[in-house]
Amino acid sequence: MSFCSDCGSKNIPGILFCWKCGNDLNIEKPHTANTEFLSLKLPKTTQLQIVQALNWFYLIISLFLGMNNIIIDENRSSGLFLLIFSGILFVIIRGLNNYINIIRLIWGVLSIFIFVLSFIDFVSISVLLILISGYVAYTLFFHKPTVSLFK
Repeated sequence: MSFCSDCGSKNIPGILFCWKCGNDLNIEKPHTANTEFLSLKLPKTTQLQIVQALNWFYLIISLFLGMNNIIIDENRSSGLFLLIFSGILFVIIRGLNNYINIIRLIWGVLSIFIFVLSFIDFVSISVLLILISGYVAYTLFFHKPTVSLFK
């Protein structure tokens, strides 16, 4: 059995045209699968993929907490801040996936800032923040294959 690339109907092998829509079955059409999600391409280095996975994690958590604060806790100011932060994170994710250098520099500097603040105001979660922000800063400033992607 062969399937029509236009309507998806089953056709008998060897026929020239689809029985349902008349599409020429001998012409091979390229697959038009969606290779991007939200206009985002997959980063080219593993280190940048890890950074982007962390950014998506931050985005999802901040969206959830922001909506939770607004709807359930009625703490509108902190909820609004978290939703604005989510929007900024999405801009950062898009900028890093499109290799925009100014976004790399801004997110790298913010990561260094978080890294330093985690040492100054040290609590139990600071170890995790130190590791994550240090890794992000390393990837965006010192990992040569990743840095070379940005113009």
